[in-house]
Amino acid sequence: MLKIVFGFIFAFSVVQYTPTVMAKAKHSKKSKKKKKNVDNEITNARMRQASGAKKKWSFSGGLGYYGGSLTKPFGAQRINLYDPTGDPSITALSSSVGVRYRINPNSSISLGLGLTYYEPLRVFQGSIDDAGEALKDYKLKNIILSSPSLSWSYYGKVFGRQQSFSLSLSVPTNVRAKSYGSIASVGLSHSVIFNPKKKISVGVYTGFGYSFLKKCENNQCQDSKGENVTHAKALSQQTKMSAYVTPFFEYAITPKYSFRTVFSWFDFETRYSRPGGCADSRESGTPEPPRADCTTWIEEAGDYSETAKWQSSPTRTQSVGLGIAYSRDIYIYPNFQFNIKNIKPELSNVAVSVSFSL
Repeated sequence: MLKIVFGFIFAFSVVQYTPTVMAKAKHSKKSKKKKKNVDNEITNARMRQASGAKKKWSFSGGLGYYGGSLTKPFGAQRINLYDPTGDPSITALSSSVGVRYRINPNSSISLGLGLTYYEPLRVFQGSIDDAGEALKDYKLKNIILSSPSLSWSYYGKVFGRQQSFSLSLSVPTNVRAKSYGSIASVGLSHSVIFNPKKKISVGVYTGFGYSFLKKCENNQCQDSKGENVTHAKALSQQTKMSAYVTPFFEYAITPKYSFRTVFSWFDFETRYSRPGGCADSRESGTPEPPRADCTTWIEEAGDYSETAKWQSSPTRTQSVGLGIAYSRDIYIYPNFQFNIKNIKPELSNVAVSVSFSL
């Protein structure tokens, strides 16, 4: 009888123990398959924010003010850093919004567009027409829809480094790009961050862009005034391919604030060229190779070559600012930019950008 009782207890114990062991085994497997968190791989505040919210569906966007010089930050004109003595640009308030679908913790797809409002402080500055003769061509009285885009991105640690990869497709909507025959563009970008010291981050942005262009013939291209753009003039402004290598440096003052500077020194693009075409007013109309700021065109100077050649940007610009990690999904960057060959307050631009995810 004792054997029967002990046998029953043993059998009951085995029955009770087996599910417990199985449950523990399942729990152990689940714990090993712990949910992946991109924040464990990306610790840089700016890159972490750029990776987007961790939800399956989320919104991402940005707001930026591109102001005037350091001496007139709220003025109507914005310094042309690529030619400080040439025609000025114009201040603007830009915004972007997009919908993001997270494929997995590291990669996502985004669809977005932007809006740009030129001379946002015009109520205090007068009309755009008062900003200068060079700005009249803008005719920007309303908000302008910026290029809609579709992109795929990846953020995570690759070979032990914080890295990001992005592939994008955009369609131009602004008059300037369309007037020179731009149809669409694709871009590939990458960034990597190294941490030689605990508070120091050194990184590099690299990118490549390719534009799909049409020939501006038979009245296919018009400028903001509705006037036809000639094929020669369009070629002078077209950039079929572009590339950049942009180093940056960050020093973490606190977990929330960091000093940040970006070196836009190595920009390259393909340009069409011809012996003449741009009349340089400083030389009494002597033809010279076309420039981006050229306003006087000599069609008889010769035809543009149909073969574009790679050129490096003659201008080196840099931005310096304070990075503010307001939260994991909000990053603020007040900064100023300057041409390293003309470092003067009156020849530098101010800006502030806010990036967010919801």
